[in-house]
Amino acid sequence: MDGSISGRSYHPAYWGAGAIGIRMQFGTLLIFYVTLVTATICFTLISFVVANISKNEGQASIYSNIFAMPMLFLSSAFYSLDTAPTWIKTLSRLNPFSHFVSGLHSTIVFDLRGAAANLIILLAFGVLALIAAILTFRWDSD
Repeated sequence: MDGSISGRSYHPAYWGAGAIGIRMQFGTLLIFYVTLVTATICFTLISFVVANISKNEGQASIYSNIFAMPMLFLSSAFYSLDTAPTWIKTLSRLNPFSHFVSGLHSTIVFDLRGAAANLIILLAFGVLALIAAILTFRWDSD
């Protein structure tokens, strides 16, 4: 056995990957999930910062769009940034969502060094977001 997930597996990731022709191995699936959970925690912490700096629900909605839209469009999730200007590429490197997308891509193509590098960067963004969430937290007693 070569370590790949067998055809008898009932795991949803196996079926989804198999539907589009991706061969998943256990290690790949594990790194994929670790990247997914790390990114989820990172983006949750970013949303805590947004909630902490907003004074009401209307501001929270505006601030979340101000943070989320550039993160989506400055990543390579929708289109390639290979021909983008240098300043866009620089902003993309400062974007946690870009590292999330790159980490998932590295995992799928079995580039474990690239996946590990993006995972470490996501962890660093998560730590920074945690520090920012702690510093911006306020207790309103009303």
